[in-house]
Amino acid sequence: MVSHNCRANAKKFGTNRNGSQRFRCLSCGKTFTAPQEKPLDAMTVNMDKATLALKLLVEGSSVRSIERATGIHRDTIMKLLVVAGEKCEQLLDAKLRNLQVADIQADEIWAYVGKKEAHKSPEEAHVDTLGDAYTFVGIERNTKLVVACEQCRHKR
Repeated sequence: MVSHNCRANAKKFGTNRNGSQRFRCLSCGKTFTAPQEKPLDAMTVNMDKATLALKLLVEGSSVRSIERATGIHRDTIMKLLVVAGEKCEQLLDAKLRNLQVADIQADEIWAYVGKKEAHKSPEEAHVDTLGDAYTFVGIERNTKLVVACEQCRHKR
């Protein structure tokens, strides 16, 4: 192992309270832990439980039923879903380049946040975080690959 501080060789120096290997630089004497992979960023959920929760979400299970099945709190499940979505977006942005597609099918998904646009009061008319929301999706017809996705709020 090489010290990240002075780029000199380092020697094993026990473990920290989480069980991660520690090292001590042979030249400057500073201690450090080996860099660790964090697939869930700062989340400390067990990877087996997180994988199970994501599989159940993909299968269409409700968040509360996943909470009962895995023992993970519903807020943690929602944070896990956000982290997984961001990781998928990064992967697709990095990998989807120069695609050869024959047909693209465009579709829209309508939803509302809080209440429908027609039911907003005059005081809520200019509130952007409330009302209709659309997601426009471009899907390659043969492989069902989503090649484009854009969200927007309805403005009157």
